[in-house]
Amino acid sequence: IEFRPTLDFYIGLSIFIAILAIDYTCNIQYLLLIRKIKFTDPILTIKKNVAILGKYKIKTTRSAFLMAPIAVVGVILLAQIPILSRESILPFSIIILVMVASAIITMRTIIQQHKKLNDEILEIEALEKNA
Repeated sequence: IEFRPTLDFYIGLSIFIAILAIDYTCNIQYLLLIRKIKFTDPILTIKKNVAILGKYKIKTTRSAFLMAPIAVVGVILLAQIPILSRESILPFSIIILVMVASAIITMRTIIQQHKKLNDEILEIEALEKNA
């Protein structure tokens, strides 16, 4: 792995830093949402806010999985790793296989959690209307 200041290096660095900045701002927004939860509010409001917070975390997790391949391309360009050489085909195949399997498993659980949280929010809103 070589780090030389070429055009590929700067493009890879730009891609990686952009993805990192997006992920970092999403995590900061998540922490700010956590801080907005007031435990002096009624229990239904707290439960609804926690469910909304869970939906936001699911959204950021999904977007992080979608942005991960772009970040990997940035690292490959940054480090000028040869992709189509004999020595790198097997490691890249394993990396891609693991990323795809991880994304599929995570997306399944995310979809289930998202449906559960939507149902929970609707139930809480119905309870708030009746109260």
